Amino acid sequence: MTGLISLTAVPAFSYSSTWSLSIGAWAGWLCLVLPVGLIILVTSTHSRNKGAADARSSFKLESDLQQEISRSKAGQWTSSWAAPSLPASVIASIWTDRFMASSTQQFVETRQYASMLRMVNWNFNRAAPYIVAAAFLSLQDAGLIRLSMEPRGKVFDSFQRVRVEPTHLALARSGLPAVEGGLLSASLAFSNKRFGKSTEPAAYSVVREWIHVTQNRPSRWVVEVAMQQGRELGLYEPIVDKRGGLRKLFGGGPKPVYSIQHLAACDDQVVACVARWREFGASEPELQQRLMTEVAFGVQGRQATG
Repeated sequence: MTGLISLTAVPAFSYSSTWSLSIGAWAGWLCLVLPVGLIILVTSTHSRNKGAADARSSFKLESDLQQEISRSKAGQWTSSWAAPSLPASVIASIWTDRFMASSTQQFVETRQYASMLRMVNWNFNRAAPYIVAAAFLSLQDAGLIRLSMEPRGKVFDSFQRVRVEPTHLALARSGLPAVEGGLLSASLAFSNKRFGKSTEPAAYSVVREWIHVTQNRPSRWVVEVAMQQGRELGLYEPIVDKRGGLRKLFGGGPKPVYSIQHLAACDDQVVACVARWREFGASEPELQQRLMTEVAFGVQGRQATG
């Protein structure tokens, strides 16, 4: 009787213990995986919604602009406002979609980073790389820097291949737009950091130097710098915050409103700037793609450490 009890008791105990351990392990895995999956789902949905909202906003802006331009050409409206000279960074901050449509196709070398960039390709993250890249191109066209690309290494290939070389004109230049001036100052400061010798910093490093570690939301900060310049140039309507109560306390600042008539008056400048970006992509497609990729990661890299 005793032997029979012991023989039946052991497997019963072993079975229930194993089963309870399996349930506990599965429960642990589910507690770990479910929150991660939920975060990914929410982030993906938010990204798609923001992307769709950005597309609708850009379409409305272009529609309103084309209507205003048509009215002006038909003589129904004549602006008394003298259009100022717009920096490339400001143009890229407002007409980002035109730059995106005029960019070259991605090379195999930069496609490996495309999926990572696509995850943040909305809102401020969408505009910031074009603002900075357009500013770099503008500085080169003004003769203040030279953009070049290092050849691929035979064994090790550096990610930071786009080099920024300030010219002798850079030291004497002042009164530049906010983004262009900040990038030029960063390139000059960075090039003199290495033992007092002049070096050619990478575009990635120049962007990180310009943004600084104090910026916790660097993409937004880049856009806001260009936006503030646009306000000073008269491209936005005066800010009137009519919100009250909790909306004003927790809803952030009021959304900027474009001055459609003023934007329409600058259309020739915008067309020329976007055409220059398209020409850059046609003549130096690999440099354009590398510049965009390294600039985007320069901004996002600072976000990760800021």
